[in-house]
Amino acid sequence: MIMATRNEQIIGASLGLLVGAIIGYQYSKNNEVREEERWKYSLAGGIVGVFGGYAIATFIGSPNDTVNYKLINGRKRVYDGITYEDRIDARMTEHLKSGKRFTRMIVDKAIPRLEALKLEKLLIKKHKPLYNIQHNN
Repeated sequence: MIMATRNEQIIGASLGLLVGAIIGYQYSKNNEVREEERWKYSLAGGIVGVFGGYAIATFIGSPNDTVNYKLINGRKRVYDGITYEDRIDARMTEHLKSGKRFTRMIVDKAIPRLEALKLEKLLIKKHKPLYNIQHNN
């Protein structure tokens, strides 16, 4: 599934605003609208452009292909990580082979990779899981 990150949506909406306003202004010039009335066309074009840019960014944005997961041992969180959604079973096997002890794995829904990376870092800093080394200061 494709879904844009928040930044991609903001950039899409901003570019849509700019392009829409320019197109609206040019339309008003080409149709000999009085100078003092042209701002209305720019505003209308900008508004339409915001929605169009947001929609385009949403449909062609980053794929939701990465999951955040946590390993729990008893009641204690021992690892926070991310992986591509189609690798979650392989990742669990890798953790078992490396000697990590855990009783369950909790997997979140898939989100864009950049958002998953930010969330992973935040969770590691917050919970300081036993087996995480990176960001665990």
